[in-house]
Amino acid sequence: YINYRLETKPFNKLTFPSSITIQSNLSDRRVDTVAMAIANKVLKYDTLDIILVTSKLKSSKDFDLYAFIQKNPFKKHSYIIFIKNGVNISEIKRFLSHEMIHLEQVESGDLLILSNYVYSIYKNDTIFYEKIDYIDRPYEKEAFEKQTSILKQLNKILYKTN
Repeated sequence: YINYRLETKPFNKLTFPSSITIQSNLSDRRVDTVAMAIANKVLKYDTLDIILVTSKLKSSKDFDLYAFIQKNPFKKHSYIIFIKNGVNISEIKRFLSHEMIHLEQVESGDLLILSNYVYSIYKNDTIFYEKIDYIDRPYEKEAFEKQTSILKQLNKILYKTN
């Protein structure tokens, strides 16, 4: 009920630096504002390039995949976030809150996501995907722990308070 009520409310008018760019193929144009608000107003970044792409993401035996982030290796502060087709704005806000924690982990140097999808390096520890369940990976634990706080901050920024 709460999520539906927020979904129908208009966003506050916000301004962002031109040094943050969001490109998106998602049909809901509010997604750009959500990503921009998390990046700039919540996480305090002033320079980022983010591409948001809908995708037919496949689930594994261990978890359902709704979104994931990939660093653009050819450009500093540049990322692609893949989001599963058919999700609503409330789900997108939750997924972006989570994925932007991973962006922050990468930007700080704590997380190195390798394109081989065999392992990642988190705070100088090698995390082999086959050996550690998704939910037990330390960078995922951190993202799940922080995403609710990010989402609460985001909603305060996006919606008018009476």
